[in-house]
Amino acid sequence: RMLGCILSMNPNAWQVIGITKAALIKFIENDFKRPKGVNRSHIKQRSETSRIMFEKDSWDMDSWWEFYTERDKCILATSSENMNKDPEIIFAKVPEGLFKTRGFAYIVKDEEKAFLKQLSTNL
Repeated sequence: RMLGCILSMNPNAWQVIGITKAALIKFIENDFKRPKGVNRSHIKQRSETSRIMFEKDSWDMDSWWEFYTERDKCILATSSENMNKDPEIIFAKVPEGLFKTRGFAYIVKDEEKAFLKQLSTNL
């Protein structure tokens, strides 16, 4: 848990690379503001990532960081999708740099709203 908290201070942590259809619908229903019940859902379990990072003893700094950043990717999904054991289905890819980390939350500003509005035309 400690490692997760430290790594979450990285402004590029928990990079959002996709969004589910259900999450997009929640954004639409909330006038494209950050809705309750939409989370960044890790594609790879953080606990598993941390376990591997601690157990392996042959890391060099670059390979350790590369392993972490590759497994730190998320999709925006509803809470129920996130709790479900089935993998979330990505409705659309999210361009790099959107939905940046703010603590354990994510930012939704004009750039994110414009992306979501454009994406909503595909429903």
